[in-house]
Amino acid sequence: MSTWLAWLLFLPPWLLLLLLEPERKRRFIPVALLACVCSTVTFQMAVHLGWWSVTTNIFYFTQISAFVYGFLPVGALISFFWTYPNPWLFFGFNLLIDAVQAYVISPYIFEKADFYQMTGMSHTGLFMLQTSISVILYTFQMWLERGRHGEGDEVPMERWLRQWSFRVKAR
Repeated sequence: MSTWLAWLLFLPPWLLLLLLEPERKRRFIPVALLACVCSTVTFQMAVHLGWWSVTTNIFYFTQISAFVYGFLPVGALISFFWTYPNPWLFFGFNLLIDAVQAYVISPYIFEKADFYQMTGMSHTGLFMLQTSISVILYTFQMWLERGRHGEGDEVPMERWLRQWSFRVKAR
């Protein structure tokens, strides 16, 4: 059962990218790849520092969970797609997602499915680790776009939130 869940977190998330606008999606592929690199390094550190141990996985991924190369980069790309360049929206959204992942998904889904077991790190430590990675990713994206004028940048989530705002029309 957990092997099937690992496969579901590895391959199907990539299909979500078909729904996104190609030009804007292409803009965030480097930061999605950096998310993979950061998570790979984090998983290797976790093994050596005893933060957690990976117990169930798919082929060749011995100490790295399958979602690092499936759900995680796609999630990072979608997060940037919907919130960048607005830092308040990006960090607010990421704090919410990181909290759900650290306090709900990790203990009640990933650990119950036997993907990994937290051994030397608390869920709060996991939340802080994920938050620090999101700061690195946002900083990288800003550096990548330095010199690019973002005057007409549309932030899809901002547009969606504006659509639902309760503004009183002027009379």
